[in-house]
Amino acid sequence: MIRRLLIIAIALTIPFLLVAANIRLVATPWFIQFEYNRPGFPVDVYGFTLEQRTPLALAGLSSVVPEGAGMIELERAKLPNGEPAFTPREIKHMVDVRALMATVFPLALIISSVLVILAIIFRKHPFYRAAVPQGLRAGAMLTLILLAGLIAYI
Repeated sequence: MIRRLLIIAIALTIPFLLVAANIRLVATPWFIQFEYNRPGFPVDVYGFTLEQRTPLALAGLSSVVPEGAGMIELERAKLPNGEPAFTPREIKHMVDVRALMATVFPLALIISSVLVILAIIFRKHPFYRAAVPQGLRAGAMLTLILLAGLIAYI
């Protein structure tokens, strides 16, 4: 019973961990640089050049990631004509995004650490040895099912 609950608990965390890891991967300055500089990247619909867009994107990123400077970057960001680049509504939204990321990223790190610790602890226990791999496998299957359902819904 406990082994089955452990497998289910691990499986349920995998989709969350995969989403959090991928968000963390794209929430980096190098990803913005990579995307903005790749061939065929769409031109800005408002007419901003790459030199104008990149600092705004980096300010937006810096405002939402936990290690970033926060909203001060958004409040200081200006358009080429000197007007504020972000409206108060946009800044309020980014405050909410920052709060969410400040919760999700540490939670994902804690859950990942617990999974690693469980794998180490249970690796020599004959009854629980397969629980972590089975939970990971079930989590992968759950993720695929959720993705298929999401695609069907869309």
